[in-house]
Amino acid sequence: MLKTQPILTIMCNVRNNLIKSAFRNFSHNICKSEANTYNSSVRYKSLLQYASPLSATQRAWLSKLTSVSFTRDPPSIADSCLDGVVNIDDPERKDEVLNIVKLLISHGCSEDEIKSKCLKYIISTQSSYFKVKLLTDLHSNIAMLMPLLSCHIISLRSAARHARHDNNNINFPNRIEYLSHNLEVKPVDLIPMISKHPSLLTMPFKRLHYKMTILKQAHISSEYIVKDLWIFNYNEKLLENRISSALKANLDLKPWMLRCSKKIFESMLSKWAQTQDILKGDDEVSYLAKKLDCSEDYVKVMMEKNKLLKTINIPKLEQVLNFLYEKGYTPQEVRLFPRIFCSSVQTLSKRFDEFRKLKTTLPTMSQLCISSKNFENTQTKKNSSKKEGN
Repeated sequence: MLKTQPILTIMCNVRNNLIKSAFRNFSHNICKSEANTYNSSVRYKSLLQYASPLSATQRAWLSKLTSVSFTRDPPSIADSCLDGVVNIDDPERKDEVLNIVKLLISHGCSEDEIKSKCLKYIISTQSSYFKVKLLTDLHSNIAMLMPLLSCHIISLRSAARHARHDNNNINFPNRIEYLSHNLEVKPVDLIPMISKHPSLLTMPFKRLHYKMTILKQAHISSEYIVKDLWIFNYNEKLLENRISSALKANLDLKPWMLRCSKKIFESMLSKWAQTQDILKGDDEVSYLAKKLDCSEDYVKVMMEKNKLLKTINIPKLEQVLNFLYEKGYTPQEVRLFPRIFCSSVQTLSKRFDEFRKLKTTLPTMSQLCISSKNFENTQTKKNSSKKEGN
């Protein structure tokens, strides 16, 4: 392949010779280089206006240069994008990366964008030219789409096909802008998420829009949907049925509730119904304040110090409290040991019975709250002491 600098030198000499009307040398040089193809793009047609003194042969040779450019050649720009950034030993791979860089340049990517946003994805994913070419159908900002190179080429091919079809079916420039609008996330922040859920780009838009509408009508916040994009892979009928059941129970919906197993979903509905029956219109703080005979502020402080208390469902709290009060414990004793709520009623009942075998008085709350290992050690010591006393 001819180097750029010698070509530019020859062409500059030719131009100067034409201006001086020394066309004999020009014709000689041009004939020598006719076999070498060189694609460029600056025009010399204006010179033809002043070529009337030239012969027809001279004007013909001058016409051959109407598409020759003396500006910097695109391959040189592509080369500079790789300088000091990547080191590719394989000549074939380097040529492919250069072609990818040229493609990015042709779509308006600057040298800085290519170096800072594109090359790390192109190199790390071993992306082909064709794979990058498919991205051009998805959005005009191709540099922003680089995280999608981690997707399989089959997914990108399907996404590009649907993108071309979407142009006639949606009121947005493209599907990415549609998702950005409905999920309330900037496109640049949404792309990495989509790279993990390519089905958002590969499913028919009609189906995607239908699922989005279902979720929005169920008043599921965009924040929850963004955190669980996997929900779009589930059947529309399943989503509708789950939403219908949840709304009847006045359940605050989250995407994971719509895609969990049937057993878990039904159990959740049952617990939610029990919770509403126990609370009787109160919230969790008000409920605990009444049950523990204290102020709501005290409950809030207690919950802040014991984070796990926020995760325990109301039916379990009710069971534990009822058990303790039935055994003779007071609200004040329970308030002092809120970690008692982390134990199940079955565990508390077993420990209570074991302690009562050794002592007639009520075991302390701290004894009921100790770990299983410490509980066993305590039992062993008490049994040993009892045997020695006998």
